[in-house]
Amino acid sequence: MRKFFVIFIPVAFLVISILIMLSGQFFKKPIADWDNVPKHMDTITEAVTSDNWKLAGQNTDELETAWKAVTKRIQFSSERDEMNALSVSIARIKASISSRDKTASLMELSEAKQHWDDLGR
Repeated sequence: MRKFFVIFIPVAFLVISILIMLSGQFFKKPIADWDNVPKHMDTITEAVTSDNWKLAGQNTDELETAWKAVTKRIQFSSERDEMNALSVSIARIKASISSRDKTASLMELSEAKQHWDDLGR
């Protein structure tokens, strides 16, 4: 019985660790509509393109809330640098939208989408 536990416990721990580290793509998917990060990015892009700054600002707040929820789910399975880069991009999006800079907003949205796609690979 002791030999079983000596072998089983480390193997089970390694298997669970590997499953957690490979679960980034699964946990990145939205659970509900409010935590759908790509949808919020697309909505912000449409709002910025049509110069609807009020809607863009509202959706940026929703994007930030969604990103905070997703961050808690993927923190053990994604690279910390990539997560930090996406957080910085969201902060820059908020700043460029508040200054109503269309070019900077679209550039930051594009960069944020790239960081999102790179998460969990």
